[in-house]
Amino acid sequence: MPGTIDKLHNLKKEKFIDAYQKTNGNITDSASIAGIDRTTYYLWLDNDKDFALQILDSEANLNDEIRQVLIQKAAEGDMTAVIFYLKNRHPDFKQNPMVLQQFNVGGEMTLDFIGKNE
Repeated sequence: MPGTIDKLHNLKKEKFIDAYQKTNGNITDSASIAGIDRTTYYLWLDNDKDFALQILDSEANLNDEIRQVLIQKAAEGDMTAVIFYLKNRHPDFKQNPMVLQQFNVGGEMTLDFIGKNE
């Protein structure tokens, strides 16, 4: 009987991964198509190394596709795409992430924003 359950789980995992790729990484839709709960997906992700690697590979492929669309849009003159790309990828235009620090000194709350290089 355990062999049958394992085969069923493997079939559902395969179905989930196929759906995950077709739905562009939508977990809810993929789980529904595979006939599982979202919690089962997270359990598989935590406990099945091969499953987790297949999910990571699917995400990498999706990221490549999205990046290609972004570059195409920038090449077509879409200024939003150009700005987004430059702010996130080009070292001369990257914005320093800000870190919010909160202090409570003598009952008075102060907020301090610190740039990455400070």
